[in-house]
Amino acid sequence: MGGDGFSFFNNGLPDRDIMEIERLASLGELIAGISHELNDPLSAILGYSEILQTIDMDPLIKRYINNIHISAMRSAKVVEGLLTFLRKKEIKFNQININDVIKQTVSLFEYQMRTNGISLVLRLSSDIPHAMGDFYRLQQVFFNIIMNALQALEKWRNERRISISSDSCESGVRVIISDSGPGIGREKIDKIFSPFFTTKPHGTGLGLSIVQGVIKEHGGRISVFSEGQGCSFVIELPSAP
Repeated sequence: MGGDGFSFFNNGLPDRDIMEIERLASLGELIAGISHELNDPLSAILGYSEILQTIDMDPLIKRYINNIHISAMRSAKVVEGLLTFLRKKEIKFNQININDVIKQTVSLFEYQMRTNGISLVLRLSSDIPHAMGDFYRLQQVFFNIIMNALQALEKWRNERRISISSDSCESGVRVIISDSGPGIGREKIDKIFSPFFTTKPHGTGLGLSIVQGVIKEHGGRISVFSEGQGCSFVIELPSAP
């Protein structure tokens, strides 16, 4: 495994795949720029709404101002989460609580889940050991898997649900991310972590390859199960010494 943890990048990529990677990198820069631009008006809304809350006025108007403040706070939190996720960081392995990584990642998807009628079920055990890992690399893992689950449920007409659980296991910590969508066919499930293999019309096929690389980098393992309806990713990470 090379310095970046993913040896398949060194095997030579077709021009089409290089262009796709460059497009995604440019998109990340665009999102970062937009997020920075949103910070100023959001700060103004937060500041003025806080001032207005200190003034005596009609209780109904005060409640409206409070709702504006809460909504601005929620928007600022999403922007902050996006900037944190997009920012390049040095890889640092520390003792981390995997539940904190899950909660911070899930907060980035609150709007998409709400507008698409997708329910979220969290079963996070408080009695789990700390894992040794890089917070933001593991956040990328959960981000990619949850994003895949959302996309699988986009056109799904039955129950739309994403379930995330954490518990302790023999090796350390186990995380299971499941969706109630159409599932993955047997002929595809063995290839799901292969570089550039994708079931999406406009997918790059890199997301789950990177996910597997990060988990291996952390000394863990990842597997996927799908029998008929629904799909589950099981991640096991060693506990911190």
